[in-house]
Amino acid sequence: MKYVILGYGLEGVAADEYFKSLPDTEEVRVIDNDHERTFAEQLEGLEDYTVVRSPGVALSKIPGKFKVSSTTNEFFAKCPATIIGVTGSKGKGTTSTMIARILEAKGLRAHLVGNIGQPAIRELSKVSPEDYVIYELSSFQLWDIQFSPQIAVLTILEPDHLDVHTGFEEYVAAKANIVRFQGEDDLVVYNQNDQLVSKIAKSSRARQVAYPNELVKNLQDFLRVPGEHNLNDAQAAVSAVWDIIDGDVAVVKHGLEGFKGLPHHIEFVRELDGVQYYDDSFSSNPISTMVAVKAFTNPIILILGGFDKGTDMTPLKRFLNSASGENIKKILLIGQIKEQLKKGLHRDFEVVHTDNFKKILRRAREVASHGDIVLLSPGTSSFDMFRNFYERGEKFQKIVKGFE
Repeated sequence: MKYVILGYGLEGVAADEYFKSLPDTEEVRVIDNDHERTFAEQLEGLEDYTVVRSPGVALSKIPGKFKVSSTTNEFFAKCPATIIGVTGSKGKGTTSTMIARILEAKGLRAHLVGNIGQPAIRELSKVSPEDYVIYELSSFQLWDIQFSPQIAVLTILEPDHLDVHTGFEEYVAAKANIVRFQGEDDLVVYNQNDQLVSKIAKSSRARQVAYPNELVKNLQDFLRVPGEHNLNDAQAAVSAVWDIIDGDVAVVKHGLEGFKGLPHHIEFVRELDGVQYYDDSFSSNPISTMVAVKAFTNPIILILGGFDKGTDMTPLKRFLNSASGENIKKILLIGQIKEQLKKGLHRDFEVVHTDNFKKILRRAREVASHGDIVLLSPGTSSFDMFRNFYERGEKFQKIVKGFE
């Protein structure tokens, strides 16, 4: 077999390593982004190769005459263990981690892969039939999936990644593929408060379990992370593994009570001069920022904005203008999208005309008072100023910890 890897990021590198290791592989080529030539142009003459699409490469960029696969499909086809797939616009990372922690508390071996862990294909050789794989799945990974996990978890759906998808409908259709190939012996866990998620779940042939629910009463008492969103994620996680752990509440408690949240997810950084600083750099869509704001009652200095990826920010501005955003003291608008964000925004805001992150954070410190919270929750991607949300969050933390 001959393969050509499209895209050479983290997933592409892992794909290159994996396919080169297969005994029947004749050749592996790599094609990365070339600003002067399209993927179609670079694929000319390689029609006898199987194209391995990296998640971020849109299907529309690959001519229809090619056979297309992905490491996600390859993993599903060869994984010997039960796969618990988690997707949604918000909460999938936290839910995935909680699932893994509960399974480990039961004494089971859990492999956390996908967006939150390392590329799944790198973990494949380590997986045994008695293990469990928790696979955080993005819309890009689900785009052309030919399999469904035995246990599928759907959190919430909001417009996202519209700079890559042709529209919200395509994004939703990709997410819906998580249940497309499920059978009657499978399970789908879904957020019943989200109409789109409910509709997708009900299209599955699998057994359906809705949350929020009361499988475990007073579940919030086991959590060390604040906010209703974290409680909902915990309920999703418990629902996904309830049968596996034989409904053992002690296992749930043991698995969750030490969980302090994920890096860059409303992460407490420090308190200085009575002001608390929180890093929510993972917030790359409007719903994430809404969730972060609702997690606090203290006055908030909100740092908002970044790369314009085509998302409609009107619902976020409506939220911030409403009673739900009444604890917003001031909004600092930053990044490529700052001019768009200010239109129709009625809260006290300031457009910060610099990409110097240290100056931005110094300004946040200047306007904050004792008892306030400085919250970095951008609501969009980071690519205008940073390589990714990790770098954005790490720089936020480094600068804030350096304040004297």
